[in-house]
Amino acid sequence: MDITEQILALSAYNTPMISDALDAIGVNGLLEGIHALQGHKVIGPAYTVEYQLKEEASGASQHAGDYFDHVPAGSVVVIDNRGNTSCS
Repeated sequence: MDITEQILALSAYNTPMISDALDAIGVNGLLEGIHALQGHKVIGPAYTVEYQLKEEASGASQHAGDYFDHVPAGSVVVIDNRGNTSCS
């Protein structure tokens, strides 16, 4: 399968689904060093997300990106990740 076919095949899935699949097979595909924007203005209703340690997430989803499909158009995603910049 060439790269064009791979991209076409993956386009059937959203980013969180691909990320979760990679996590499930032990592939480390995280974006390190994510940090707050400074010096930029962003305007829109806030859609807040609070990440918890997996051990503390009672009854909550175990997949980090499950909220993506619920963010209203025009919203600004604000994530509380407890200062952790080594995971999404």
